[in-house]
Amino acid sequence: NMNDLHSKLLQTRREIYIRLKETAVSYNVQYSVELKRYLHAQEAYENKDFDIVSPEDFLNSAENSQVIYIGDFHTFDQSSKNFNRLIKFLLKQDKKLVIGLEMVSSSEQQKINSFLKGQITEKEFLEDINYKESWRFPWVHYSELFNLAKEREISIVGLNSEGNLESRDEHAANIISKTFNKNNQAQFLILFGELHILPDKLPQKVNNKIKVNIRDLIIHQNLDSIYWKQIENSENGRIGSSIVKLGENEFSLQ
Repeated sequence: NMNDLHSKLLQTRREIYIRLKETAVSYNVQYSVELKRYLHAQEAYENKDFDIVSPEDFLNSAENSQVIYIGDFHTFDQSSKNFNRLIKFLLKQDKKLVIGLEMVSSSEQQKINSFLKGQITEKEFLEDINYKESWRFPWVHYSELFNLAKEREISIVGLNSEGNLESRDEHAANIISKTFNKNNQAQFLILFGELHILPDKLPQKVNNKIKVNIRDLIIHQNLDSIYWKQIENSENGRIGSSIVKLGENEFSLQ
């Protein structure tokens, strides 16, 4: 029975996905009340209406935004690949870019600068920032991004810090707003954990600190609730890739 097979495949896919997600969460030592609160905030998206839009609509919004937040699902390399694709598109539009990354602490900024200038090797950089202990997700997800930044002379700003989720958002927002005020002709691309880029988290903190109105854009990646809704409504258990619009300045790449 094809329907039974469809259901079994769907169940298997859910189980694999949940294991991947649990792996990502297990790296977060503070599986705290606060983390649960952030996870629940994301679950609220289950009730959101969405429209499927064309790549052109999406890219047009990206081109006209000053600060773009992209969700990094740390165990899934497609997240960083999409980030690189967007950078390449914006470079073709002659945009001056600044990149902000959660995966490096702001205290390592000098080492980021040295690596981008070619003053230290990749191996030295990773040892200097104690990458294996400080981030723990595969470096291969980010190496192309750093190579692209080196080649095209794009600044990279470290945004991570110690502390709970709220204080880390506060710290990142301080750096983003200060850097934006110095480079307000540039376009900012921020790769940060999916839970932090919900509109009332990091984006709102940045908006509160930047004194002028900015056009920002939030790009989620693979929002669970939307993915499973699309799968359940599909005829063959496949959705292909789609771009979903959740609001004027909010999309999800599924």
